[in-house]
Amino acid sequence: GIVAELLRQAELFALLQTISKDLKWVQQDLEKLTQRKRVFKEVYAGIAGLSRAFGRRDGWGVLTPIEAFPRGGYDPDFDVFKKKVLQGLLGIAAVGNMMSWHFGQPCESFSLMDVNMNKGTRTLTQPYGDGTLPRERHGNRLARITSKLIQAHEAGNRDNTWSIENPTSSYFWKLPWVRKLIN
Repeated sequence: GIVAELLRQAELFALLQTISKDLKWVQQDLEKLTQRKRVFKEVYAGIAGLSRAFGRRDGWGVLTPIEAFPRGGYDPDFDVFKKKVLQGLLGIAAVGNMMSWHFGQPCESFSLMDVNMNKGTRTLTQPYGDGTLPRERHGNRLARITSKLIQAHEAGNRDNTWSIENPTSSYFWKLPWVRKLIN
């Protein structure tokens, strides 16, 4: 009931406070979540253009965009494969209300071009590929992380929304968990 939910929230906030000592963006996001307005978070943000656009809209707060390779350089504090980064994202997703998250899901290994020009192994019946190509395994790992984040985001509050960016022809849309989400 309500007591269990409050305890869960308190535990999550305590974990996030611990993580925020290493990852400053977690503390910044927690502070924005206390402002009691709709917030936007972009994951796999590229150059964070969508975050900047939401930042110009009245009534919206923008949480720190997540991109491990901003402008070509690597920043481990934003690498979703790092345990603390993923824990921070899962925690923020679970405690936030009135949040909209956008996933700029990397599509390189899911694209038809990868299959047609680079001998990719994804097919309509095998959208995960055959497991032999590192780029496809990497794409699959990112897709699993997106799935976990969406689950935590949806569990946080019914007022939360999310979107995923990928070409219509992408094999990403054929992944079983994605098909289940959109049906």
